[in-house]
Amino acid sequence: MNARIKAYLRWSLINGIFGVSLYYGLFENVNGALNIALFMAWISAVLGSMILFIESMRKEVIKNFLKEDRVLMPGYIDITFDFVVLLTLLWFNYIWLPIFYACHIIGGFYLRNEYAEWNNKALIEKLKGNMIED
Repeated sequence: MNARIKAYLRWSLINGIFGVSLYYGLFENVNGALNIALFMAWISAVLGSMILFIESMRKEVIKNFLKEDRVLMPGYIDITFDFVVLLTLLWFNYIWLPIFYACHIIGGFYLRNEYAEWNNKALIEKLKGNMIED
């Protein structure tokens, strides 16, 4: 299976579970779904905040992505989903979670930009290596 398809399926599965849990938890008042959604939101918020504020962690994540040749979801899809979650949490009067979730969004933005920068450098080095070998 293509790496891009795997990445899209992984993202769709995780965020699909999150989105459905958030909907049923907040709009349909299903407590179990709300617990799952809030757990996933807090995990995302805390990890995203750590990536934003701890530079060494951000670099380690990027190195692992480069090592695995990881494909990322297009930014506009990921950011759109995150903003919908953020606005939904604000609408339902959560205060601390949206603050940390906003840090997750900003951390993801920095991670994406640094990954693209490092990936371009790695590609340039690879091309230089191929030119020297030729």
